[in-house]
Amino acid sequence: MAVIFDGNHGDVMWDTNVLRQRLVNDIVHTDLTGMGYMEIRLKSGFVLIPVPLILTRNILDLKRISLSKEMKPWRLYNNYDRPIARRIAETSGIERGRFAVRKKALVSVVRYPYNRCLRKRFRSYLKQQHGMGRLFVLYYRLANGMVYLVKRLLQSGLRIRFVNARSIVFSRQFDMPFIMSIWAVHLLKDSFVTLFQADYRPSQEGRSI
Repeated sequence: MAVIFDGNHGDVMWDTNVLRQRLVNDIVHTDLTGMGYMEIRLKSGFVLIPVPLILTRNILDLKRISLSKEMKPWRLYNNYDRPIARRIAETSGIERGRFAVRKKALVSVVRYPYNRCLRKRFRSYLKQQHGMGRLFVLYYRLANGMVYLVKRLLQSGLRIRFVNARSIVFSRQFDMPFIMSIWAVHLLKDSFVTLFQADYRPSQEGRSI
């Protein structure tokens, strides 16, 4: 069993510019952060530990700490202002200016399986479980693609911030990447169950081999 530490959700937990929608008496995930590990976690069996979530319970408390006068020496007052994380790094000996100047991310959101056979199985799942026909899925993908481009233009031109630039056009119940993630987990689970049952056959003496 292995343990992997990562920084998932740090942009919300430590940022002083947290959007108002996230400032609640709890820690709420509004995206699929960390979901890309699902398949390999099921296959290899490792534990994923997001460092920003260790011993944290309330994002409002963290926001008050970040904005306190005691944290001013570690404030940058820009779009990448995360004094708690910066204080941890700088007091550990890392000089300012050598890290965390701005956030750069390369994200690819998959809304539909690339594989032709998997696409066919996913379409059947959508029809049976959610009543979504092929035409609706096509319209959904095109509409969300247009909304994403418009939001990116507004973000770059007018500096308008969105909770999720790839948010759903209709409602949360049609969150296609999330639905596909759930479907993929069940599909992989069923495959593992089939393999396990094939390998675990009782012998004639009633013992497993």
